Order: sequence, then structure tokens, then C-alpha cells
Amino acid sequence: MDDYMYQYHFNLNVLEVVLILKLRVAAYIRISKKEKEVNSISNQKDLIDYYIKDKEDMKIYNYYVDNGYSGTSFDRPELKRMLKDISNKKVDIVIVKDLSRLGRNYIEVGELLDSILPLYDVKLISINDNIDGLNDEEDSYLLKGLLNIYNESYPRDISNKVKTALTTKKINGEFVTSYAPYGYKKSRYEKNKIIIDTEAAKIVKMIFDNTEKGLSKKEIVDILNNKKIKTPMEHIKNTNEGKKWNLSMITGILNNKVYTGDLIQQKRKRISFKNHKFVKIKEDELIITKNNHIEIISKEQFERVQDIIKHSVKVNSNNEYDIFSGYLKCTECDSNLTIRKSKEYTYYACSSHVRKRGCNNKHTVRKDILEEKVITEINNRQVKKIDKLNRKYIFDLINMIYLNQDGSIKIEFKRK
Repeated sequence: MDDYMYQYHFNLNVLEVVLILKLRVAAYIRISKKEKEVNSISNQKDLIDYYIKDKEDMKIYNYYVDNGYSGTSFDRPELKRMLKDISNKKVDIVIVKDLSRLGRNYIEVGELLDSILPLYDVKLISINDNIDGLNDEEDSYLLKGLLNIYNESYPRDISNKVKTALTTKKINGEFVTSYAPYGYKKSRYEKNKIIIDTEAAKIVKMIFDNTEKGLSKKEIVDILNNKKIKTPMEHIKNTNEGKKWNLSMITGILNNKVYTGDLIQQKRKRISFKNHKFVKIKEDELIITKNNHIEIISKEQFERVQDIIKHSVKVNSNNEYDIFSGYLKCTECDSNLTIRKSKEYTYYACSSHVRKRGCNNKHTVRKDILEEKVITEINNRQVKKIDKLNRKYIFDLINMIYLNQDGSIKIEFKRK
């Protein structure tokens, strides 16, 4: 009989006893990861229990507790469970500490208040907002709307303030990420500064050096795993779980400009304070602080390695690679040109034609003649003249060099 209450009436001096079904209360409780003790689960529960303690016509049907969920999203398991019970007509009243517990998204909370609850004749009580759906006039929903707008503007305001503070620190060259990049560690004495981690820095240097020597990423991975070198995350967290190095770890290190002493931050951002998904930042929106910390790799070596990676440069047995390696292609079949040597000259030919793989471009070009042509073309395009070709000129100015079927050369320059 706990689900009922007694009402006593005198009708013509006759006592009538009426059984009335108690109102079933859904007590909704939510706390995000960042909220303080004042909004703790126990505090919210105690407040709701105290509120209905003297309400003889109410009984708690169930507690719905979303622990660690932001109010900006309605994707919460206990909220969904409560809405299901509402649709199954198991609930008469929803009680919350305040409207912000339901959410901080004006549109979704508004739909809940104005559409879903009235559809199932469910009333809302928000204790701290003095909203009582059992006794209030309809005008109180105007107040609910204003409160919803405030509850949505609050996290937006907080989000903007946090974002502004972090951006200012990044612009000032402060490192604000949880973990320093592999090869560095956070300074104990200077807040938001990174310093060399000697042990890991040696591994970073070895990875760059071996790439320049012509070792593939797979070969470098094998060396590290055979030596039982800890993976970057194991080293950073000081654990030893037996994890293995992989190709993506090597790629991440080789592509990271942080090792040249430049700090590059804000590589991605959240879509909004409601949508916590991350999107990649455009190149011109990156926050770059030049020469922010001690380098592990020189900028020159970093550029050489990027050149090797981009153009799949082949290194010979003397740990040297040809000045045109990765930049020569056959117009006929789009294969790379291969380097050949005669008694007198070094020359280039289509690799598919040499290996008899169906290409009819039998022409070749001598290295010395090609160098002269490239120097001439470069000098025709810029004020500063050069008399000797080096790899940097090619890397900075040229996309690709093509050997045409008639034996002529076409140089494709980068756009300025």
C-alpha cells in the first residue's frame, strides 16, 4: 500500500476513505567531470529526498544518475533510461536540483520541457529554480526558457574563456599539452617549458640519422624492437608493458618539427563547446613559436629527411643518394628514371623500359647535361644566379623532371 495515500472526507456526517495513487517521481541527477562538490551526486540526492519527505502524495519511482557527463550533450545513458520510462508512462513527475542538471543545450532542453513532458502529462519540479509544474501557471515556462538560455550561455562563456587563456599561453611559447613530445620532458623549474630528455633524444636522433642513411621505416622499427627500446608512450608514462614500435610511430617522429626547436601548437580543435569532436587545423591557423627550445635535429637535417620521405629516395651502398633521386619520371609510363653508368658518363633511363615492362621510351639523358639544363632554367626564373646545383635548389624549386618520348626534358617548377 506504499503506492497509495489515504484521503478522508465527511459527506453528510459519513466518513469516506479514498485511496489515491501516489505520484511517481523520477529523480534526475547529473554531474560533469569538472563540477565541484556543491553539485555532487549525494548533495543532489539529499536535496531531492528532503524536498519530497513531507509530500505524502509523492513517491520516488527511481533515481537516474549520470555521473561524469556534460550538460551540453543529451547523449547520456540515464537520461535516456528516464525518457524511456516516461514514454512507457511509469513516471508522473521529474524532479531536479536545477534546470542545468537536465542540460545546458537550449534547444534540446526546450524540446524536453515544451514537447516531451507535456505529451505524457509529466510535470517538472526544479527545486532551486522554484519551478513547480504541479502548481505553477503556464507563464512559468517563460522563466524556464530564460533559464535554459542562461544554462547554455554559461558553458559557452566558460569554454571561450578557457580557450582564450590557452591560446594566449600558446602564443607566448608555453607548452600546455599534458605530455611532452617523445625526446623532451617538462621542466621541473620552468612551468610550461620543455627540455631535452637525453635518453629518448638519442633514439630520435638515431631514427633521423638512419633514415638519411637509407634505412626504411620497417628496418628502423625492427632495430628498435630487437633492442627492446620502450615505445614513446611507455617511456613517457614510465611503464614496461612490452609494447612494440610500429611504422606510424616512426612516421610521427620524422614528421614532427618540434625536434628542430620550433613549437607548433593548436594542430586540432573542438568543433564547439557542445560538440567535443576534434577537427584538423588549417596550416595558416597553427600557432608556431620559432626557436622555442633546444633542438634535437637541425632544420637542415629535418628538411633533407622530408625530401627523402616525399620522393622515396634510394640510397646507395656508400650512404649517398643521387642529386636527382625521386625527381625524375618518364612521361610515357610515369615510371621513375633509373641511374645508369657507362665508362664515360652517368645517365638516366626509364626503369620500365630498362626492365622491359612495356614502355617504349628508349631515350636517355646524361647527368651532366641535365644538371646544366636545370641550372639554366633556374637562373632564367630568379634574380640570384647559381653556377652549381645542389639538392636544396631542387627541393625548394622543382616538383618533377620528365623525360619525354622524343628525348627532350620537361621541368615542372613549384608555384611561387
